[in-house]
Amino acid sequence: MKKIIFLATFIILATSAMADDQQNKDLDERIFDARVKQMSLTLQLTEAQKARFVPIYQRYTTEMRKVLTSANHERQSEDAKQQAIIIKERLNRQKHAIDIQSKYIDEFAQVLDAKQLRRFLETERRISKKVKMRSSEAKARKLIKKEQRQARKEQRKALKEQRQAQRELRHQQRLQRREMRQQQDSKP
Repeated sequence: MKKIIFLATFIILATSAMADDQQNKDLDERIFDARVKQMSLTLQLTEAQKARFVPIYQRYTTEMRKVLTSANHERQSEDAKQQAIIIKERLNRQKHAIDIQSKYIDEFAQVLDAKQLRRFLETERRISKKVKMRSSEAKARKLIKKEQRQARKEQRKALKEQRQAQRELRHQQRLQRREMRQQQDSKP
């Protein structure tokens, strides 16, 4: 029986993880599609340019995401040596991101004209800021919802305890009344 419960729990958790993975992939695809759309509008890409631009941009964003999300940007330390290490890691990630940009700028130059190429990195930075801001807002909304759920759960628990206390009080009152009646009945 324990094996069956364990197996069922494992299957549920695995299914949940796969669903989360699928949701993340869907979200990544929607974000990428929105980025492409914004780039197309801002850079005024022709259909031919867009057809050549998208695969390069896909590779570029994939590499940039790997580099920029490879570590926790929010880490801090009270120890100066540890904080120096954290800052150096961040600077190394930024350096690696610049290397990726340098690598891909030649590929983009084969697709984009000079004006579009000048606007590309500026537009990319603006889009990244928007995505990061919305991501932060989404995290804040999730945190607020989690706190609200926790508050509701605590309210339900307090209400349940209050009802239990009221039931116990009524039960005690009934017992006292019963004792009083028994005492009155037993008096001649």
